[in-house]
Amino acid sequence: MYIISLMSKKKSIAVLISGGKASYIVASLLKKQGHNVKAVYIELTKPEHPLYNLLNSLNFVTNTKSEDLKTLYSKQGIPFFGIDASSEYEQLILNSIISARIAGESYEYDISTCKLLLDIINSRLSKLKCDYIALGMFAKVLKNNNTGDYEIYKSNDLINDQSFLLSKISQNILSKLILPCGDLKLTEVDKLYNQISGEIIITKKKLNLFDLYKKDEFRIFLSNYIPNSLKQDGQLVIHKEEQIVKDHEDHTQFYLGQDKIQLPNINIDKDLVVYNIKVVNGEISLIKKNDIKIRQILLENIFIYPSQVKTKPIKVYLRFRDNSHCLATLYFKSNQKSLIVLDEESSVLLLRNERVHLYNNIGSGSKLICAGDISTYGYLENETLVLLPKTKTKLREEALREDDENEYISYEF
Repeated sequence: MYIISLMSKKKSIAVLISGGKASYIVASLLKKQGHNVKAVYIELTKPEHPLYNLLNSLNFVTNTKSEDLKTLYSKQGIPFFGIDASSEYEQLILNSIISARIAGESYEYDISTCKLLLDIINSRLSKLKCDYIALGMFAKVLKNNNTGDYEIYKSNDLINDQSFLLSKISQNILSKLILPCGDLKLTEVDKLYNQISGEIIITKKKLNLFDLYKKDEFRIFLSNYIPNSLKQDGQLVIHKEEQIVKDHEDHTQFYLGQDKIQLPNINIDKDLVVYNIKVVNGEISLIKKNDIKIRQILLENIFIYPSQVKTKPIKVYLRFRDNSHCLATLYFKSNQKSLIVLDEESSVLLLRNERVHLYNNIGSGSKLICAGDISTYGYLENETLVLLPKTKTKLREEALREDDENEYISYEF
């Protein structure tokens, strides 16, 4: 038997459902505990949208009909409410994906979509006559009784942990969240679901924007949707060798992190990956992943708790998108920026505007300390941030120096 820790007093709770098992388990267990539960389904796209079939096939949205979900939850005696957010989703999410491609930047789809969903349901709480929001999310939010801050922690399931999705959520919304799955593992959710219901329900999978980018349908959509005036021609260049691979006619057909690049009439090394896109001249910079050595990262648009002390550096674990971690030191700067200095060089490919997350540890229950968008990264030389890897020109310049200084110079605070 699994015990979900909740307040003892009965509450009115809006459960954000996705059509998956976790949200169904959350709604059912809260109902059994005597809470006033309402299932809320937010529809993100309409079938007539040109990307609907593609988004559905990749599980970005679900084609589960609201009528079917209403029937499913009605069997549990749970009232069902549907919200049409297709216009907000198109304007704030899909258009942002396209804008990021035009700007040659990465885009955090899952984090932005999570924020959109929570903003929408939070704005409807009074109409729903609910005080709290419950999710089938593998994360924890706990109130710090000393500071009053609502803090984000990793779930018990480190493989499926989703705590990073909350790094753009306000304290106001965090204070209303109920996350029962934070104490469970995915295998336990499956077991609970089999005990509660034999209904067939969709299986949700982790979203990966690269899956969308790799589809020919999306490439064709971009080609037709983006005006020619916003497409920049240029060259594909192997950065380290300063070698021009091929001319191209449209920079939006490439994206940061793109690998296994296929172009007509030319063979490109499969180990090369797109690590930078210069929109001003259309230059697509390619690099072998092993050539990237990162030591310092500058973040902007950072998330920290209201009471966070910013005068002292903090030892943290930097979480990469592949869920690996690296020990680092976090320094807070002015204007919502911070500097990360890694204890050891890393060869993990970082993307401009990618959001990274810093925790106080790597295990279950680790607290999120800070998060931010990557502005730039590399190493400091003569108090100037130099991007990696070095080009042949840079190596020649260093060879000519009489005073060969260290490549890495510590940041002065």
